[in-house]
Amino acid sequence: MAGKIGSLEKHITTASNAIAYISMGALFAMMVFGTGDVLGRYFFGKPIKGTFELFGILLVLVVLLSLARAQWRDEHIKMTILWIRLSPKVQRIIGFVTSVVLTCFFGIATWQGIETVINYFHDGRLVSNLMWPKYIPQMAAPIATLVLAVVLGAQAIILITKIRKES
Repeated sequence: MAGKIGSLEKHITTASNAIAYISMGALFAMMVFGTGDVLGRYFFGKPIKGTFELFGILLVLVVLLSLARAQWRDEHIKMTILWIRLSPKVQRIIGFVTSVVLTCFFGIATWQGIETVINYFHDGRLVSNLMWPKYIPQMAAPIATLVLAVVLGAQAIILITKIRKES
């Protein structure tokens, strides 16, 4: 079982890092387009068309695609003042229950995100000013929530394995 857990951790790390790098690329693109828009607006009187809409799309990518990596690396904010008072076993049990509940929640969010992408595809909606199909940037949400659900599921498996070892 330990070999399977190690393999699972390796694959989850790879997937969460990959989408985090896409998030970083989106942040870099925001900086480039923001700088270009300001320079174009104030020095040449010609801003970049669709920058506002592009920022909305890129900001979603920055936030959603970084969630899985933060969860996997345990970098989210915790209330440590309460948490450290609990025994390690209770911490693992709470972590397991939380991971299972959130896996279900983000699984549902993935399903609904896919439904939204399908609806946008069939409706032919476009991003204003950019005239891009709206379903393309919308795909970031179900991809991000799917990877987050997988991360949470893997954490639940790891925690239940640790709980069983202690018993």
